[in-house]
Amino acid sequence: MAEPVSIFVDPIVTNIINIAASLIQDEFLAINGVKKEVVKLSSNLITIRAVLKDAEQKQLDAASDTLRVWLAKLKDATCDTKDILDIFVPETFLWKRKQQVRRIKPQVSLRNVRYKSSVAHKIKEILAKLDEIAKERDNFHLEEFNDGGRPQNLP
Repeated sequence: MAEPVSIFVDPIVTNIINIAASLIQDEFLAINGVKKEVVKLSSNLITIRAVLKDAEQKQLDAASDTLRVWLAKLKDATCDTKDILDIFVPETFLWKRKQQVRRIKPQVSLRNVRYKSSVAHKIKEILAKLDEIAKERDNFHLEEFNDGGRPQNLP
């Protein structure tokens, strides 16, 4: 029997959501033009976390290979997202620290433009993967659960 993916994925998704929430409040994202993408990333991950329990339960009940593949894709996308944020968060911290020391607005440089493009591109790639995973989710008729473990459409 396969080990439940949520044991691995849920803590990572929760961590990423927390990191994204922290990043969303930073001016760094606005300057680097990726704030909208990080907000969407956070929203996608909240939805994914909400259906994770139902997906695993249906996988166990039906022994569905397609659902197992979907959960594996979700696990891979989650790990990729974590890797990107592990690179991005220290850059954000360094930028904030430099701003505290300098007390001036950042200068535009070729390096900053390349970095901005690279980060935005990586986040957009992850968003595309998560959008694909979210669309495939509809094939399994998964219910979204709140943190209390009840379907969200119930009071």
